[in-house]
Amino acid sequence: MRVAIYARHSTDKQEHSTRDQIARCEAFCRRVGYEIAATFSDEGISGAAMQNRPGIRKLIEAALDGEFNRIISEDLSRISRDQGDLAHFYKKLLFLNINLETIAEGDVSELHIGLKGTMNALYLKDLADKTKRGMLAAVLNGSIPGGRTFGYDIVHRLNERGEPIPGLRRINPVEAEIVRTIFTRYDQGETLLRICEHLNDNGVAAPKGGTKWQKSALIGTFARQTGILRNTLYKGVLTFDKMAYRKHPETGKRVSMIRPEHDWIRVPAPELAILSEDQFDSVQRHIEERSNNFRQRRLIVQVMTGEEKAKRQRGYVRKWRARQKTAKKVPEQPFYITSGKLWCSKHDAAFIHRRAKLNGCPHKGCPNQNLPLEYILPLVLEDVQKFTEADLNAYYQENKSRRAFLESELQSLIAERSRVQSEIRALLEAIVRSQRGPETLSHIQEREKESGRLKLDTEQAKSELENITAVPDADMKMIARRVQETINKWLASDHDSTKILHDCVYKIRIIPFWNEVDQSMQHRAKVGWDMPAVIRAFSASSAKIAA
Repeated sequence: MRVAIYARHSTDKQEHSTRDQIARCEAFCRRVGYEIAATFSDEGISGAAMQNRPGIRKLIEAALDGEFNRIISEDLSRISRDQGDLAHFYKKLLFLNINLETIAEGDVSELHIGLKGTMNALYLKDLADKTKRGMLAAVLNGSIPGGRTFGYDIVHRLNERGEPIPGLRRINPVEAEIVRTIFTRYDQGETLLRICEHLNDNGVAAPKGGTKWQKSALIGTFARQTGILRNTLYKGVLTFDKMAYRKHPETGKRVSMIRPEHDWIRVPAPELAILSEDQFDSVQRHIEERSNNFRQRRLIVQVMTGEEKAKRQRGYVRKWRARQKTAKKVPEQPFYITSGKLWCSKHDAAFIHRRAKLNGCPHKGCPNQNLPLEYILPLVLEDVQKFTEADLNAYYQENKSRRAFLESELQSLIAERSRVQSEIRALLEAIVRSQRGPETLSHIQEREKESGRLKLDTEQAKSELENITAVPDADMKMIARRVQETINKWLASDHDSTKILHDCVYKIRIIPFWNEVDQSMQHRAKVGWDMPAVIRAFSASSAKIAA
């Protein structure tokens, strides 16, 4: 009986595992009188797929050449933990009339393939769940997953057993100031290219040791929400578990996939906050507005003919040559309350910038297609001046039921977390009195995880409730008065007032309508106020508005 031995281990940390498996299989073969024809192994490779394992491929090639008539392994999980791969491998052996035998199961039959294959697949799934739970528990205990993040230093510290504690971070003061500069400049309307030029001109070292700052380091990718400007850790909220890793059914390779955003895990980390939540959220709104404008410009290019594209390119070249000849400094673009806020009510689409002081809907034939800024601004002014205390009251009335639900939910969460913490204290006292075993410790860990999740839910409910919690009548009158004062300053061309009002506006919808009297197409503006932003900007504690 000529046999082949196969061994495998999963990670490099199990450096002796393959050698031990082979030695055990050799002893088994000597005991039963098998002649060993060849030995095959895969070291540091997962058993989740067979396609990427050179050892198992060589084993199959040797089987096709008839070098042996039996395969010996320690157990079926060494061959594969995937049900489909294991069944396919077994079918090949049946065709070649080669028996499969393991030390743990003996001669392998279809029953072993079905039962053990299912058990091995469940083991992989359970291992993935435990890994995810362990990662979440580590985060709730203050650990930050991943590598070094710009603005923070890695803290090296040992636990009571003398082992390094992974994932500890602290704020790097120098890099934190650079982060604040980046956010402030972007919030003020600077482009990504201009911010990178400013950092490079001042000799600021780029992240990850790069020689120059690039736009990708600032904005990252939309799908994965990467980049400095999108990193929620800067406002004291850790966001992780964005990616899911799965085995490709055809190649067996591990591929990454984006999880839906509602499945991402967010954990408060206020001790690591570099920015205020208001400034971070303001930058996110600007990113969305600029991204939307960019998408609209790309759509226009897609529908242009070849002749139109060539004509536009010739226009770009002429303008570039004119700039090279004159070499005049381009004056700073004026900032308007409408910047990035205009929206077509007919097609529910953001306005695009066509040329200087000319904006419009991207859809052909729309009555909002080409509107001069001088025509739009009086319409916006007319609607902005309509802001009253009644608008604030209407906002709170609309969210009354949601506010009541959050208040009730917050009380329930606080009570539930108090109960869990009491249970943890009782368990700890029980350990001190009776020296309970690992089962009690495991139960405490589960309760601590539950307490951390309840804390997270509580913080999220508090944050949402703060935005829709009604303010006293006196404060409402004061806020409405301050808004009107700021509008008056804006009419007097006060730049700071323009910026404040711009941040308090969500959208400005331009509504076309047919005037039966004049028999002409006319427009009106409807300003959509961001009420939480209005409260933050004009409340008594706001530093933006002078008393």
